[in-house]
Amino acid sequence: MRATTQPCSHTFYLASLLTPGYGRFMSCVIALVNTKGGVGKSFLATSMAVWLFDQGYKTALVDADDQQTSSKWLSGIADHSIEIKVLEEKSEEKRADELRKLINNYRDEFDFIVIDTKGAAGLST
Repeated sequence: MRATTQPCSHTFYLASLLTPGYGRFMSCVIALVNTKGGVGKSFLATSMAVWLFDQGYKTALVDADDQQTSSKWLSGIADHSIEIKVLEEKSEEKRADELRKLINNYRDEFDFIVIDTKGAAGLST
């Protein structure tokens, strides 16, 4: 059996979205979710936000983790203009509502919204 070099349709779709000049697309929301803590969600969210920013996209990082690790890491990087928003609400219902409103407000302003979630299942994840 030979390996194919043809990209799958999902790869083509993502590549077409990320191609500069392809046309304006709706804001892409990327949420990093896992019910277990300590699996690298904050690291991946921060790295992804920085990479997207470096590619020229308007990027927002939403830190929905109580530990606020990704926002602390990103605020330590001096040379960026990535929007950082930390969810302050403690109750799950208010937190989920705040996240929903934030995404709706950011959709027209940013190309990518990267969300770092906490390591537990809840309404905001």
